[in-house]
Amino acid sequence: MNKNKIREVSFVLFLILVILFALSPRNTPYVIKNRDMVIEVDKITKEPYINVYVNNQKLFVISPWQSLLKYNGVEKLIYSPSGKKSWFSGEDNKKINVEMNKLIIEYSNKTKDPSFVREVYSLEGSLITYEIDGNFSRPEKIEEHSLGLVNKKNWPEKFDKLVLQNGRIINLNDRKGFINLDRIKIPQNTRDYISLESDNYSADIFGSFNKIYTDSNSLIYLTRVYGLYNKTKKIFIKIDEKKDDEDYFFEIATSRKNTDGIHIFNENREIFYISPWELIFNIDGKWKRVLSEDTKKEHNESWLDYKNARKDIIISELTEDNKNKGYEMIVSWTNKDDLSIKAGVSVKVYKNKRFIEIFPFYHKQDESKTIKPIACGIKFFENYKYIIFIYEDNKTKVDSVKKDQYKKIEECENNKCKIIKEIKFVKQINSSEKNLKLIGNIGKIEEFFKYDILRIYDNKGPSKISF
Repeated sequence: MNKNKIREVSFVLFLILVILFALSPRNTPYVIKNRDMVIEVDKITKEPYINVYVNNQKLFVISPWQSLLKYNGVEKLIYSPSGKKSWFSGEDNKKINVEMNKLIIEYSNKTKDPSFVREVYSLEGSLITYEIDGNFSRPEKIEEHSLGLVNKKNWPEKFDKLVLQNGRIINLNDRKGFINLDRIKIPQNTRDYISLESDNYSADIFGSFNKIYTDSNSLIYLTRVYGLYNKTKKIFIKIDEKKDDEDYFFEIATSRKNTDGIHIFNENREIFYISPWELIFNIDGKWKRVLSEDTKKEHNESWLDYKNARKDIIISELTEDNKNKGYEMIVSWTNKDDLSIKAGVSVKVYKNKRFIEIFPFYHKQDESKTIKPIACGIKFFENYKYIIFIYEDNKTKVDSVKKDQYKKIEECENNKCKIIKEIKFVKQINSSEKNLKLIGNIGKIEEFFKYDILRIYDNKGPSKISF
């Protein structure tokens, strides 16, 4: 082959390479941006990860592996390459477009239901709006959808705190599980958003959420929010400088279910529970538990059962100098057919205070009725090994916690009983770990450690519980 032929062949090959390069997909990302923020997604990746940057620093990845859609009773990912447990797969049509300030990801397959789903990310200043819609044969069967934010632990900004609508701060380190937002809680919700916080930034997330899932391991922090679709087709994320939120160390929760008592949480971990079964009153001269929680059989020792009980929940704000200082939740029960007596418990939680107050509550409309509090039982969930009693004369006594133990404590001489002013539950003597303390003028207690219950009798005022 002569030199001219070689040159011609080489030139043709060069042209072919240029054309192939021009036609080949490139990894230039789709981008929407403004002076506050950048959102981008790679063109050729199988999974459309949404990267969020502020000041040239990556803060979050919105992961497709956390975008779930519950439709017709089935919850699946919107998209996965394999199609396993997802509505769409790599075999279906996928399009990514940028239109002005919107990044649009579309999935479609005419043979499927849904046949089409579109996710739209819009950017206005520091506000990201996420919206989902599609073509469903039964749109009324769309129940909820979720959006997941991932933050890597080796990035400079670690979003390791979650702040709920009521100001409760949850540490996300080494935490995994759901947070139920449907319960009725104090402190009450003072805002309509949750926040993820790092040292310098706050990501405020708005929407009608019913639950949150968090997961932390050695590599990442994951926060997945679930929105009720008929209320939250849009989810808003506003990233800004960090705000200082007032802190509540305890969260108090109950539900509308009439057999549900009061749950007390610290850092989203339930530390103890007050059940209506362990609220004991003298009602018309008879020793009665307020309510039987057993829906399978009747209890002669209970005043009410789940069939004839009505549960009332009253939440009020505690103020001082016209400023909020806390909340009170009163949960009470009464007979549906006889509203003359109410019995229950009052719980108060205070801003920036490491204690709550518990006090039996009752109200009567008929003066011929008699009612008097006798005892309040507290079930705790930590594995305490010792219980320390501190009496009004500052003398102490230490008992070991034994799971098969039942003990009544009432120390009396010459018709005068010692008053217990403080009870400590500890895992180790002289340990610096967090311990549960019960403070109040307590005359008598019973220990049911087989069931992790401490029952307080003859309390002369509200019991303070600190942790």
